[in-house]
Amino acid sequence: IIIVTMTDLVGYLPTIRKGFQKPFEETVTQYALSAVKFLIAIPALGVFSLTNVLYPAFIVVSDGGFAIMLVLRRRQLRQLGNRP
Repeated sequence: IIIVTMTDLVGYLPTIRKGFQKPFEETVTQYALSAVKFLIAIPALGVFSLTNVLYPAFIVVSDGGFAIMLVLRRRQLRQLGNRP
């Protein structure tokens, strides 16, 4: 699970870079709902262990953080006059 999570993190880096450079081309709702979905799933786990909680927690942090970054970056670009 740790290796899968680390691999997913490395695979997520191009998405983060593109989202920062072109935040209007990504869907905030998709990432926010994914974070909420996994946040709700964590308490539903039968057994709490590193192997059970690590990946859903990673998705909550990565997708939730990405959605927040997109919203903040869009706001920043609007203030600079680079986007409607």
